[in-house]
Amino acid sequence: MRRRREAILEAARTELGEDPTAGLGRIAERAGVHRATLHRHFRTREDLLSVLFGRYIDEVAARLDAVDEDDPATELTVMTRVCLRVNVRYHVFAWAPVVPTREHSALRRGIERMLAAVERAQAAGVLRRDIPADQLRLAWGTPLPFLAGRVAAGTMTEDEAVTFSLQLLRPPAG
Repeated sequence: MRRRREAILEAARTELGEDPTAGLGRIAERAGVHRATLHRHFRTREDLLSVLFGRYIDEVAARLDAVDEDDPATELTVMTRVCLRVNVRYHVFAWAPVVPTREHSALRRGIERMLAAVERAQAAGVLRRDIPADQLRLAWGTPLPFLAGRVAAGTMTEDEAVTFSLQLLRPPAG
């Protein structure tokens, strides 16, 4: 039972990355299960997307929790790379806007983790101090789905996306 559910979620991640409008029939086919089996696990497409989005958020939060860097600049670079890679893996930029908004505790944990990193970097002079930390965190996170889409499409490298994301937050030169 659990293996089928995992197969469905993995198929949804892959299928939705290729076509964000993919229906449950195509997801079931990719998972190698009958559509009725998919519906036993997920009553609606929205239920499936919500669980998949939660899984994405859990993975981001877990990977952010594992970042252990003393240098604030390195910490932010590693955290940006982590978020970008997971976003590319899930192609969240393609299908997440259709996911119903609901609170995920891991999302809150990830936001708090990133906010703390931004505050440390501001205190170290690595990031702008003329903008509040919560607004810098938003400025950091908002373009990530777009940048992940560029990386997935091959029009931008991961390094270019990380550099772009962080250069917007750095103090102006001079």
